[in-house]
Amino acid sequence: MLLESKPFTTPPAPLRGEAPPGSQPRRRRRIAGFTLVEAMVATTIFTMLTLGVYAALIKSYQIIALARSRDQARAVLRTYADQFMRLQTTEKVGASTYNRWLFNPTGGATGRGLLWGALSDRNTSTAAPIVSSIAITLGSGTQTTPATLTRNVSYVNPSTGVPSGTQQIDAAGFLLTGTFAITYSHVGKQYVESLTVVRAAP
Repeated sequence: MLLESKPFTTPPAPLRGEAPPGSQPRRRRRIAGFTLVEAMVATTIFTMLTLGVYAALIKSYQIIALARSRDQARAVLRTYADQFMRLQTTEKVGASTYNRWLFNPTGGATGRGLLWGALSDRNTSTAAPIVSSIAITLGSGTQTTPATLTRNVSYVNPSTGVPSGTQQIDAAGFLLTGTFAITYSHVGKQYVESLTVVRAAP
């Protein structure tokens, strides 16, 4: 019995774009990208983060400026308190004895005695008039803060330790208390620094 042989033929090549016979159909690749909504959300988040960092930087600069103003205000107060503690309370000129301005109890805030110089600091009938405060500038250059300085000097009751309107002399003399205050503003808020010292006189 003879077997009939068939001629070998190659299968036809698939057309371009068609899957070969017996294979799974090829899926189309999705093009990667962002939608308009995704881009807007990302831009909004980035803007909010940037504004937050900017606000934090501004706040840190304000805190640094406030700390600098406080340090300088305390230095000014310490300067006048040191003057109050070490200067003589009176000065004798010829046959007259004058009370220095800084130690003249007034019972209220006054700038008298905060400035002294060519006119000395004597309390005479021709003395400089009493002022409510003196102006001081804290800082330097473009970072300056205007401030006002006041002082209040009064006698001290030696038995109670509280300020008194009358002088009470004992064996050691009498006591004086001086309160120095400086007021300044920062970012729309007012700050007051004060320093109180007590000394014996004369």
